Amino acid sequence: MTFRHGDFYGLNVHLAEPDETSPLLIDWNCARVGPAMFDVAMTVGWDTDGRRAHHEGWARATARPPEEEEGRLCHVWARVLIQVMFAPVVALRGARERAGGMTEEAERAWREYGRLAG
Repeated sequence: MTFRHGDFYGLNVHLAEPDETSPLLIDWNCARVGPAMFDVAMTVGWDTDGRRAHHEGWARATARPPEEEEGRLCHVWARVLIQVMFAPVVALRGARERAGGMTEEAERAWREYGRLAG
C-alpha cells in the first residue's frame, strides 16, 4: 500500500517549467492510501515500458521486485475499477459513446481478471 493520486491522467499533470525538474500533479481530491498499481493502470498498459519502469522503481525502492503474477492481477483489477468509476462521469459530460466503450473495456478486464484469478 502507498499514497496514490487516484485520478492520474494527462489533464492532472502539468509539465515542469524549463527551470524545474519534475511535473506538478494537481486535483488530489481522489487521493487515498491504496495500491500503487491503481495509478499505474490509469496511465499505462501492462506490456509497456512505463509499467516495466514502475516495477523496476519498486524493486529499487523496496529491495525486492514485485511479484509478477500479483502485479498483473492488480493491474487488471485496477482497469476494471477505473472504467466503472469514470464511465458515468464521461457519460454525464456528454460523451455517451465513449462511456459505452469504457463499460465494454470494464467487462473485458473483468473477464481477464476471472481467468487470472481462477
